[in-house]
Amino acid sequence: MSADAPGVTVLASDGRELTLRRGLTFLDRPSATAFFQDFAKAQGKRLVINKKKSGGAQYEYVCASRAPPCPFRIKLLKSRSAQSSHFFVSSFIAQHAADCAGAPKLTVRQAAAVLLADGDGNSSSAAAASVKELQQRLQQSSGEAVSSRKAYRIRDRILTLAAGQFTKGFQRLESLLLGFQSKNHNAHVAFELDETSGMFKRAFLAHPFVALYQQRGLQPVVGLDTAPLVSMNYRGQMFVLQGKDGNNEVVPLCVAQVKLYGWNSTLFSAEESRALLCLAPYDVFQHYMAKFMSHTYNQSVHAKKWIKEGKIFTDYADQLLTEQREAANFQVVQPSDDGVIFVTESRSFPPRRYRVDLRQRACSCAYLFQMGVPCRHFLAGLTFFKRSENEAQFVDACYCVSTFAEQYDTQRTGCIELLLDSELEENHAVRAPIVARKRGRPKSKPLDSEALLTPAVASALLNGDTSLLLDSDDTSSLSKRRCSTCGQTGHSKRTCTQNAPPRVPLRPEVAPNMIV
Repeated sequence: MSADAPGVTVLASDGRELTLRRGLTFLDRPSATAFFQDFAKAQGKRLVINKKKSGGAQYEYVCASRAPPCPFRIKLLKSRSAQSSHFFVSSFIAQHAADCAGAPKLTVRQAAAVLLADGDGNSSSAAAASVKELQQRLQQSSGEAVSSRKAYRIRDRILTLAAGQFTKGFQRLESLLLGFQSKNHNAHVAFELDETSGMFKRAFLAHPFVALYQQRGLQPVVGLDTAPLVSMNYRGQMFVLQGKDGNNEVVPLCVAQVKLYGWNSTLFSAEESRALLCLAPYDVFQHYMAKFMSHTYNQSVHAKKWIKEGKIFTDYADQLLTEQREAANFQVVQPSDDGVIFVTESRSFPPRRYRVDLRQRACSCAYLFQMGVPCRHFLAGLTFFKRSENEAQFVDACYCVSTFAEQYDTQRTGCIELLLDSELEENHAVRAPIVARKRGRPKSKPLDSEALLTPAVASALLNGDTSLLLDSDDTSSLSKRRCSTCGQTGHSKRTCTQNAPPRVPLRPEVAPNMIV
């Protein structure tokens, strides 16, 4: 076959046309191997390197079919030119045998490419998935089942690809935060570097509508979700301050990234935190910016639907009130005056009594204070005084559909805007944190208290000799080890020239009732 022959063209699954011809050049051998693997995969086969005929400046790729043998082979040579070190195809046979038993099998590189293509090229989201999720996604995308060992290798490759954007992410993080604040004026952001080294130190992002939410739109409860954020290139701590709206949906209020403290306390979104633990700070902040926007839109859709239906309270509030109304039928009410009553639960043993003050909107149980919804005892009191139609007055404003709609009204608050990649700038003065530690076990130094009291010192103290004790002001001798034979500092028992002190016999204990 001549060098100007058209060659053999196949169509890959991603739409690429792969043409194999004589004289095809490659910059290096890995790129040539990747091309040959994709060519064989498009044919529904798999190739391997013939180790008997490969090495040095020539390599031969053959079909993975063992029996019967397949004539498919590609000969790759390295250029002998002193000015170039590229590789080129010297000869090939692209046709497989009619009875070829070769079957396609994804390589780690091909499997990672399938997952990235399935996730729209987002390596961070693919790396955040667990090994079982990667196996399921590969099964759905390519129809091929991979082992757990190979799935770990695929995940490591995706993490390696994501690590290529690691330093660039820190250089673009400040621009991301400031740009988000410029488009959403109520958002508060902060970005801090180490003054001496210029390395990333910490960053902060607050929801653009956090002040509006805190006025009337949140339940009287907040939670701090924190977990170590550990990836291939970063060791940090993620803090997320979260609240709950009137429909019991978790609302992220503030997000912070600081150095690793080792704390771990997940209150609301433990499952989500696990998916974010292997992301870099740049990807985490982008995730929460998108979550701010999507959560606001989804809740506004619920609010418009409830207003159209004429509802007074949210679905979550209606569920709570229904449960408390059913339990209020089993309460025994004993009035003290027109506003104070004592309610006893008839189904509890022993019976429990609670004090309800209708004027002060208070009950001795903690349900009304914690949930913001009248408890069963409070509703029983309203029913006793024939004031059940006034129960809506005792429900917190965050559960009202009017407040909920006002909180998520994009026409009043404005919509949340995200940044495009073209709008971000890189600050090359920002350095990524160095997280690599020295290989091997860290060296540990024994505490000073461990080296002070040796057998020789203990023997001398029993004899009343206190000359071996260290002076508290002598800090230079604290770092020296003592000889376990003589008790002096500056040498060990192997080089000691003194004899070991005699052991002091211990005084025998005598029982108080024993006659000596």
